[in-house]
Order: sequence, then structure tokens, then C-alpha cells
Amino acid sequence: MTAIKRFLIAAAILAPLATAPPMLRAQDTFVTSGGIAIRLAPATQLSCPELLAKIDEIDATGYRGLRAGPRDPRDRRLFEYESAVSNRYYSSCGATGANRTSATEILRGGFKPRATSN
Repeated sequence: MTAIKRFLIAAAILAPLATAPPMLRAQDTFVTSGGIAIRLAPATQLSCPELLAKIDEIDATGYRGLRAGPRDPRDRRLFEYESAVSNRYYSSCGATGANRTSATEILRGGFKPRATSN
């Protein structure tokens, strides 16, 4: 088989992947409805500082705005991932001292949204 034939076969096999939506190209990357890519590393593999950084990274996308859930239904997968990361962070990292504030301070402060609009 010549090199050109091998190339054409490979191109025919890989062409559907090149035209797939960005969120389907890699299983570990999600692209929000706003076009921001987030790597979805398993929460169980992240350290406490990495969990906190991932929470901040997701929050910075603004995909939820002021809502408890995503504004766009296409972002549901990111919402579920964010929940898993947050649950792991708050259940595993508080006892290690790798948190921003004490539980008392969190509850006293209440919910303070970062975004200014939906």
C-alpha cells in the first residue's frame, strides 16, 4: 500500500472527528455554550489546591450567572462536574486546612454572587 493510500484512509477515518463539535473531540474537555473550554479531570484525582483552582476556573466562565443552575441546558454536564468537584472539595479538604475560610464564616456570610448580571 502506498503512502498516499494510507494517508487517504487515515483522513477518511479521522474526518468525522475533525468536524465534531468541540465538546465531543476529547472526553476530558467541555466547551461551554459561551465557548470556554474546561478540562474535566476526575475530581478524585485532584488535590485540595487543584480542586479549589478548578472551582474558580469554572466560576470564572460565568456559565451560571446568578442562578443556582446553568443558564443554558447545554451546560448541564459542566454543572454536574462542578457539583462533583465542589462536593469533593468541601467533604475532603476542610479538615486538612486547605480551605479559604471556616465553616462558621461561610454560613455567616451567606450567598454572595460574583457575577453582576444574568
